[in-house]
Amino acid sequence: MQATRGTSLTSTDPSATGPDESPGTDAVPADDARGSSSHRLVFAVVAVTAYAVDVVTKVLAVRHLTAGDPVDVVDGLLRLDLTRNPGAAFSTGTSYTIVLSSLPLSAGANAARGKGLAALRAGLQQVGVLVSSSYPSLQPGYYVVFTGIYPAKTDADAAVGTVRQAGFGGAYSRQIAR
Repeated sequence: MQATRGTSLTSTDPSATGPDESPGTDAVPADDARGSSSHRLVFAVVAVTAYAVDVVTKVLAVRHLTAGDPVDVVDGLLRLDLTRNPGAAFSTGTSYTIVLSSLPLSAGANAARGKGLAALRAGLQQVGVLVSSSYPSLQPGYYVVFTGIYPAKTDADAAVGTVRQAGFGGAYSRQIAR
């Protein structure tokens, strides 16, 4: 027990022990032990709840959303679109895309972005620009303008026709690997 405010809660005097303590040991009050297990319980409940919410939202997304057909939930503020992550954790691994255009790095990033903006205006989804030198599966030294991310070549090949109809006649599917 603390004798005076501001004094140590532990005693250096071995004779100042309680009835259940032996000299020189640090006893943990029962309240502290229960507090530790209650923290673990709270952590476990939060983790299980987060996992359950994650699984339920994924199931609902797959049931009610279609890739490339976004749904406006709150006009101009919240829009939902089904996008699959075909790679391993953090989109690493191998996937396929549709290449719209490849421009040498000397053409500049603005030229590549311009092609990407044209693809967006044509109604294509998941348009992006990557630097081929960052991907061993691609010839280095190019800006690659692409649309879509697909788990398999057959999926990408199936979408090429739609992309060509949107005005990108030279579009082709390509494997992208990190």
